[in-house]
Amino acid sequence: MTYLFKGRLCGYICAECPEPLANLRVRLYRVDKEHNVAALAVANPKETFAILGDNQVQDKESRLFAEAETDREGNFTFELGKNYAGEAFEVDVYCGSVPRQKIGKKPPKPRQFTITTLQPRYRETENDFIAVWDYCLPYRFWCTVLAWFDVWTICGRVLDCETKRPVAGVKVMAFDADWLEDDALGSAFTDTAGKFIITYSSVDFRQGTWIDVELIGGPDLYFRIEDAGGNPLLTETQANGRVPARENANNCFCVELCIKAKPLICEITDPSGCVITEYNAGLHKWVIRVKGTASGAAFGNYTLSVERGGFAFPMPVIYPGGGASGVAPVVNGELGMLDVTGVQSDAYTVILTVNPANAGSPCIHDSDFDILRKTVSITAIGGVPVQVIGPHPDDPTEPLKLVKVTPDLPAPALPGPEASVGEGISVWGTADYYGCGRQMAEYVLQYKEVAFGSNPWQQDAPDPWTVINGPLPNGPLPFGDATHPRVYDSFWGQIDNFVRTPNSLTRVWAFRQILQAIFPSIIYDGKWITEGRAWSTGSTGLNLNKRVTVRVRVQHQPLIGPPAPVPPELYDAATVWLDNRPIEGKITGMAIAGGGVLGNCDELLLSQFVTPTPVHKVNALINGRAWDPVILDSYVEALPAPHTIRPNDNFGNYTLQFKKDGDVTFLPIVTSPNRVPNILQQSPLAPYPADTGLLHAWDIVGALDAGPMPSPYVPLPPGSPKIYRGERCAYLIVLEVRDTTRLGDSGDTHWVRHDWPFCIMNDLPDGLVFPVPA
Repeated sequence: MTYLFKGRLCGYICAECPEPLANLRVRLYRVDKEHNVAALAVANPKETFAILGDNQVQDKESRLFAEAETDREGNFTFELGKNYAGEAFEVDVYCGSVPRQKIGKKPPKPRQFTITTLQPRYRETENDFIAVWDYCLPYRFWCTVLAWFDVWTICGRVLDCETKRPVAGVKVMAFDADWLEDDALGSAFTDTAGKFIITYSSVDFRQGTWIDVELIGGPDLYFRIEDAGGNPLLTETQANGRVPARENANNCFCVELCIKAKPLICEITDPSGCVITEYNAGLHKWVIRVKGTASGAAFGNYTLSVERGGFAFPMPVIYPGGGASGVAPVVNGELGMLDVTGVQSDAYTVILTVNPANAGSPCIHDSDFDILRKTVSITAIGGVPVQVIGPHPDDPTEPLKLVKVTPDLPAPALPGPEASVGEGISVWGTADYYGCGRQMAEYVLQYKEVAFGSNPWQQDAPDPWTVINGPLPNGPLPFGDATHPRVYDSFWGQIDNFVRTPNSLTRVWAFRQILQAIFPSIIYDGKWITEGRAWSTGSTGLNLNKRVTVRVRVQHQPLIGPPAPVPPELYDAATVWLDNRPIEGKITGMAIAGGGVLGNCDELLLSQFVTPTPVHKVNALINGRAWDPVILDSYVEALPAPHTIRPNDNFGNYTLQFKKDGDVTFLPIVTSPNRVPNILQQSPLAPYPADTGLLHAWDIVGALDAGPMPSPYVPLPPGSPKIYRGERCAYLIVLEVRDTTRLGDSGDTHWVRHDWPFCIMNDLPDGLVFPVPA
């Protein structure tokens, strides 16, 4: 049985201000046999608390039997095993540092203190004994610990002077009254309960000047309070710091302040003016974030709404924490998100309404904004996600994006290999720019080969770039005129006619006639729409085998007025390997070890694979080719260990399987990750039979010999590949070869299969026994 000892430790700054003992080390010690264990276990921790010196810690080190770290809430858990039987122990806390400590050039040395001797009251469960202990250090003890580490704390609360209700979201600033110049000790915002904590150190008020009188005592405290807009709500002076309750304050100081608070505060700081939409991957929505302040002494809740042209517009709102409104005050933070998925660019007004908790008028503030959809990105190529590796080495403001099947692991792990794709692939992403008086004029997908040893191309690298699926009409796609509309009409209403959310960027213009759903015989107006196509990287005449940077380029123009001589452009780019080199796989024959070669469909005898003196089995040597060329010879020639470089060398594996004639299931012979012959080169190998090798040395006797035929005859189990001695049967060996290149968007790879049939007679004598295993 395991003893589980769980607990939570906290410390009081003052009677109404506890805080967790976060990220400290709890140590358990066996009780010194010379002490009265029973008396110590029932003693009040207030009587047993003790600050330990270095020698005391060292003296009790031999009695230490368990340690655990507290979490951010002060919780800890011990699993006490075989060397513990439920007895009492001493509980110490080791402090390398303490919560809220400011680490200076010469941090204080670690300290340790004893809380108590504890006899846990264990409760037996099905598998364990469990005890729980919660304890909060009195403020005179905890403040002493904080003083060791030069942590000075002001814990306070701000109330409305009239209603005595807590005031949230106001800024409290603390000062020390000095002779010449006041010391600013720190500031904090109040939470929903009106509470705040300000932490500082003695350096903040003991400046070390010749006229500074606070060389030993504490600061003389006074406060100022401002609202979210910086307007003063409370302005104390040095005189407030000279009163007895504030003068020469201890390192733990608690205070209650009151102000004539504004009942409600409402302000929108964003969105305003021209606003760019943001794609939220977690919500799968396009959003605009609304920021500002909704608070006040009478705060109840707040709502966000949208108008267009002076009329309410049904734009969904996503509030922090969910729900139909904002239920907690927000100060200079995020009030919510507007769901603009599918919303057309236009001028809108967002309205913030802060409602009081009781009767009274709400506070209302609004802000006008224009939606600008500005999304130009490549997110996947050939179904493989694009990963941002970091800043581009030639331009830190631009991300370096590579196509990888698996993400990189944190250092010092090796980075994950890049992926290779081939045949007909899609480039996924977004190409959309509209709003604030501008619209996308065209977008185009292009690619450019990356030379060995060079960094991937930057997004705005100069021409020449090759247009994907070019030339026109599969080249640059225009937008915004009558022939190429941004949206098109259908029976179901207007539908987006551009690439969003994200979608395939490999598209062309096509004319389609849309039929009405109810009356199929009636043709609705035909409209131009974009149609997804694949980038045919392996087509005849193209056959791309290289590493390339793919980019999407978007041009945009004013909605009204003449176009600019040089339209502004936006880019995004990602680098990927293209592999359309065919792989090869063929069985060229089966050889007898030390003997001749047996051809396809030759009549075999199992005795050909047995030596007479001494009697033992010999392997059948399956020869052939299982080979895949590298993508770029230049990488092989330049790198010291090219066989480890993927995806240039992207050979996957080959498998050999066999089955008896009439059976359905193939049985494995071997799976190998090594190409045969193991030659790294780009150009094709010589025609067969040259450049072949050993695929596998197969124990054919062990695989096929079922031994003497029993009498009476007993059929072999279904699916058995073996034959009795004296029997003859046909077999099929299959070679399958694969690489790791993902073809199309489905994830299939290059693959080839070759069948090699043979017939064999089990002519082994009934009395033959193999003393030597295969």
